[in-house]
Amino acid sequence: MVKYEGGFIAADAYTIPEPQSYEEAMRSEKCEKLKQSIQREMNSQLENGTWTMVSRPEGVNVLKYNWVFKPKSSPNNIVTDKDFKSRFDVKGFTQREGIDYNETFSPVCRNESFQVLLSIAAAKGLEIIQFDITTAFLNSTLEEEIYMEQPEEFEVGDKTKIVCKLVKSLYGLKQAPRV
Repeated sequence: MVKYEGGFIAADAYTIPEPQSYEEAMRSEKCEKLKQSIQREMNSQLENGTWTMVSRPEGVNVLKYNWVFKPKSSPNNIVTDKDFKSRFDVKGFTQREGIDYNETFSPVCRNESFQVLLSIAAAKGLEIIQFDITTAFLNSTLEEEIYMEQPEEFEVGDKTKIVCKLVKSLYGLKQAPRV
């Protein structure tokens, strides 16, 4: 990796090591940049009202969470400090069908549908743009009662007695793509 005017030139997407856990991220040489990235993600969660803090109900499945860290580079393969991305996921693989969720599916579009849209746009002289909604899953309200552990470093009160009740969807939930 070579320093380049405020960024780094990466040979490929895997040149910058990705921390595999929160603890590893805090020990990383990019710790400060990752902390800023984590703070941006938590601010997004709080601004969207993703959860409320409640007393831990008895007999419910309290899901664990996971941090995913990915360096992102621009099209010219330069990685800057703002390109350190953190995503807060819930470990949905511990959800129980019929209790934590009832139905799952992920909407997909067939290639033929894209071809039709592109053909219409070309015929009418329309411009097509692509964009990413960074908090797409956080805008979906959950119908089920789902509880999650409090994120470390962001705990409120006694974490053994207080949990997060999810109000909105999070990455990793089985029903997230559906809602």
